[in-house]
Amino acid sequence: MISILIERNTRPELRSPPPLTPEGQVVMPEPEKSFIQKYWFYMLAVMVVLGQSSHRPPEHCLTDMMRVL
Repeated sequence: MISILIERNTRPELRSPPPLTPEGQVVMPEPEKSFIQKYWFYMLAVMVVLGQSSHRPPEHCLTDMMRVL
């Protein structure tokens, strides 16, 4: 048999009331930013690095390759 212990004269723990504006309305929390709004700077940095790292052979290499063919 399962016994349940109930303490007498105990009060439930209540949450704190929500913060109020001076007009008495509940303060709404700011909406959470989207992924792009949070990390746009890092995405831009990655795109710049990838753009800089694209490798093109120098022009003289292309002309040497054309002579071989």
